[in-house]
Amino acid sequence: MLFIAFINFDGFLPKGFYTFLRIESFALFFILALIEIKNQKFIGAIIWGSLGLLFNPFSKIEFDKETWIGIDCLIS
Repeated sequence: MLFIAFINFDGFLPKGFYTFLRIESFALFFILALIEIKNQKFIGAIIWGSLGLLFNPFSKIEFDKETWIGIDCLIS
């Protein structure tokens, strides 16, 4: 999903796609953080938790389009 957002430079995807992407990424990153905490790998938990906060659908972090493209590229 992040790769699809990354390759979509022209912005043809509907806003609902990006909302779904935020919800899905938020849930996935926090599940991964919880798994890392359970395995006592706290650096991984901090990384996954931070990414979960970045894609938080409740209190959105606003970046311009070019910044989001860079973030999607790094994460995907």
